[in-house]
Amino acid sequence: LYRFPVPFFHEKDGGRYFGTGHTVIMKDPESGWVNLGTYRMMVHDPQTLGIYISPGKHGDLLRQRYLKRKEKIPVAVAVGCDPALWLASTMEVPLGVSEYDYAGGLKGEPIEVIRGPKTGLPIPARCEIALEGELDPQDPRLEGPFGEWPGYYAGSSREEPVVKVHSMMFRNDPILTCSPPNRPPDETSFHRCMIRSAMIWDDLERVGVPNVRGVWCHETGGSRLLTVISIQQAYAGHAKQAALVASQCRPGAYMGRFVV
Repeated sequence: LYRFPVPFFHEKDGGRYFGTGHTVIMKDPESGWVNLGTYRMMVHDPQTLGIYISPGKHGDLLRQRYLKRKEKIPVAVAVGCDPALWLASTMEVPLGVSEYDYAGGLKGEPIEVIRGPKTGLPIPARCEIALEGELDPQDPRLEGPFGEWPGYYAGSSREEPVVKVHSMMFRNDPILTCSPPNRPPDETSFHRCMIRSAMIWDDLERVGVPNVRGVWCHETGGSRLLTVISIQQAYAGHAKQAALVASQCRPGAYMGRFVV
């Protein structure tokens, strides 16, 4: 890992972070569902990365399934992949849907992959850097703190499992693509605002809330903390219904604070 110029992003970070503008690839050991998620990754040593996966994220659900089986977890990490794929990796794509499929839908064509020689996981064929390894629950190390998207050192530091890197592939003159979060609004907020607003709108209509005229997850809240909904009010309690559903559906519930 020391072959790459891994940055130190914020003055109180616990270390250098290889993984910010990346995607972590895992597979459900039971169904074969391939999930991609963006989880921060700190360099511990030349062959070891710390990984922090927030409770309730799809990566955490998969991790728990492997733990029950008492197995190490095959993991691939892709840096500098197609922007549509990275965008999907950062969003609340529904459980059981692969971000490869979601990104392919956005682009109107499949995402080209190769089969990882060590893990067998599908890896974006045109990414800049790809790592393969195992997430080892039996080797926790101190991870963090890290300057996170709410604008402070969220999550502090704690012992987290590590990814032990077994192989590395990269293009000629590879770019270590980074996306460090800063105080909102910042560049990491804007694409999430658009996609998350659309996801909440879909969920409102899916459960039967009528007359929705607009949804916006405000960039000042980093796309999560403040959601505004416009409706054409049709009956008593209509507005409250819309607010409650938006606050509890998956795209709006995680870190959601205010719904107007």
